[in-house]
Amino acid sequence: MKIGDWFILVFFLLLLFSCREEETNSIEISIQSIEKLFDLPSEVKESSGLTICNDQILTHNDSGDTTALYRIDLEDGQLIERHLLTTIQHRDWEALAQNEDYLFIGDFGNNAGNRQDLKIYQVQKSDFLLSKTLAFDYAEQENFAPFYEQHNYNMEAMIATEEQLYLFSKNHVSTNTFLYSLPLNGDTSYQLLVIDTLETNFLVTDAAYDGGSKRLALVGYDNSIDLNTHLILIPNFDGSFERIQTFKFELGVQEQVEGITFLDENTLLISSEKEVEQGGNVYKIVLE
Repeated sequence: MKIGDWFILVFFLLLLFSCREEETNSIEISIQSIEKLFDLPSEVKESSGLTICNDQILTHNDSGDTTALYRIDLEDGQLIERHLLTTIQHRDWEALAQNEDYLFIGDFGNNAGNRQDLKIYQVQKSDFLLSKTLAFDYAEQENFAPFYEQHNYNMEAMIATEEQLYLFSKNHVSTNTFLYSLPLNGDTSYQLLVIDTLETNFLVTDAAYDGGSKRLALVGYDNSIDLNTHLILIPNFDGSFERIQTFKFELGVQEQVEGITFLDENTLLISSEKEVEQGGNVYKIVLE
């Protein structure tokens, strides 16, 4: 190839790359509305995972409950059914995700930082029977002495694709979240290594993923006494935080929000834990 031809090729490659960058950076997301839909049933006092299954809400409590999943009507919030999973354990369930065939229950709440039995249960959606248990620990953790909420080895957020689970840490010491991944077609025991980091400035308590649009949502609250709820939206999430756009919102909801799921690419639901005089609600967020 002649030198002149090389210059022409490089020019067109740079032009193509520039156009793709401009196209990516042209994405805009804003919030059109936030509204409370309903109170959660009294049986669900600490909703800590949220997903949509067969056009109904599926959620669970965190520590202190049995191994139950609660199916809730999407229109009026009434309890439809309580599924008791008899072949798994419940220590501190904190996340609920799904792909086409399976539900994934994250029993990895670790406020004290001393757990050595962190697990994710892979459950068949057809009959709620256990398919596989994924056990893990943190490769960088050496000290397991209890140190309540003074460490970065807690987790409450997880999404699923057909090939991978992606986990997002709830860091108490830093102001960011660590990204981890687990393959779904490999072993059943893993040591997690941080693959990326995202500055959030709040505690990440759940995540949601819309496979069609590849939108990732992270929700959580800050360390203030008011529990201000924050949301981060990332379009075109591909398994890392490199070369991404982030859209950050403060939602005006002052409750302990620990559940989030997509209804469609422009609609989210969030759920909060029940406190003495507030919380225990489901809200709908419409994007534009």
